[in-house]
Amino acid sequence: HDGVCSALDVPALKLMSGQPSTMSHLLEAIRWTEDPNKYNFQLPPLQIHPTRLTPTDINRLNDVGKFVFAQGLCGLQSFGVPELAKERRRAIMWPDINASISKDMLQDPKIPMKAPIREQVKKNSWSMQFDFKSWFDQIPLSQQISKFFAFDTNWCLGQLPMGFRPAVEVAQAITLLLIDFTYPPGVEAAAYIDNVRFVGPTKTAVAAAGDEFVRRCASVNAIIGSSSEPSQEDTFLGESYNYRRATRANSKKTLEKLTYVKESLNKSAPLTYRQIAAIFGLLFFASDVAATRLAQHFNSLTFYRRSMTQVKKWSAVGPTFPEEVRLEVVHWIDRLLINTPVPASKPPPPPTDLEIYVDASDYGWGCVSFHNNIPKVCARPWSASDREVANVSSSVTSEPLGALRAVLATVSTSMRRVVIHTDHTGLVYAGNRGYGKAKTYNEALVQLQKFFPTTDFVFQYIPGPQNPADPYSRGQQIN
Repeated sequence: HDGVCSALDVPALKLMSGQPSTMSHLLEAIRWTEDPNKYNFQLPPLQIHPTRLTPTDINRLNDVGKFVFAQGLCGLQSFGVPELAKERRRAIMWPDINASISKDMLQDPKIPMKAPIREQVKKNSWSMQFDFKSWFDQIPLSQQISKFFAFDTNWCLGQLPMGFRPAVEVAQAITLLLIDFTYPPGVEAAAYIDNVRFVGPTKTAVAAAGDEFVRRCASVNAIIGSSSEPSQEDTFLGESYNYRRATRANSKKTLEKLTYVKESLNKSAPLTYRQIAAIFGLLFFASDVAATRLAQHFNSLTFYRRSMTQVKKWSAVGPTFPEEVRLEVVHWIDRLLINTPVPASKPPPPPTDLEIYVDASDYGWGCVSFHNNIPKVCARPWSASDREVANVSSSVTSEPLGALRAVLATVSTSMRRVVIHTDHTGLVYAGNRGYGKAKTYNEALVQLQKFFPTTDFVFQYIPGPQNPADPYSRGQQIN
């Protein structure tokens, strides 16, 4: 985020061609930067907060025109955050006015979903990308609006702060208008704030779309920081795609961040709650890209969940990673660093080979399975050893254990898709997400993955009275 940025030409932006819905969305969003009437709500009292930015941070921000001389109405908190795997600090501005802006005062920012972005890779052969230069810093605040963002007594922000609650809505609305034009046949676009990608069937087609995008940006003084030539490989929103093979993997930047985290954990340095949240956020993101199942990391997930319930101040030092958790996270990172490509988008599900209705009680477990429309009943009481090692009187224990026993009794390794019907909502949630809050769910899921690595298990809820396995789990014989 270095270098001086010129201000976006907002009047020219308002005259740009685009779909009526796109323009309407933009005009409403841009009011946050220029219309004081948008701020007709209860304002917090002016409070000038001591900054936690370093003198170097402040000088850099001043060099890029971040501040304007004005008498402020509302203060802001400011601090710098070292960016993982980068030798720089990101300045964060958190306006006090955020507390007065509720969700119903904001538009849907129209952020793209992962599924359609990944699907674009499957359908297309070429890509071309663009990144805006310090995008938020290019979006000016009018003098009447700057006063809501007081850095100190006489200086306010003259550019849209990224920490302002409506900032994403504003920046995304501008980007969406800039990509709102007629593309060559077969070309599609995706945009996430300052990242833009065009994909299409041919190199020529995506290049033509890219040329028109550059022209539109130049017409409103939107500065592009970097761009790529048309390619059959790209990295977009943390995912590296190969269009020839239609695969995805974690980006180089994500792998660098994971390596940085691993090194930090091996040093056992104290971590703040914010850093703990960032570490697990990175792990969840990278695991989703790699299609990694999380049940085997139960100890780490439990530590994260408990840590987040203790937060009173994000900058405070958080709990120390227990050694078993630290080692589990390091192992988790090691698996992610292998970075084996997976299909870019989830393939269509194979035909269902088997449907199982399962239930469990403190008596035992039962299941009714259907293969080629032929029913099969299987049921067993809990053995003495079962009762010795597991609290089967608790459904959190008996239901996942019963489901595992039912699968082992009815599923073969040649099956590719099995649907499990259960009246236990916790098991449905854990099974479809890949991990659960209770250790018993995760132990069962790990066993399923171990014995059936190529089988896709889908969990569906069925009300208890409609579950045909219910009487069998209670030892009742039905004709």
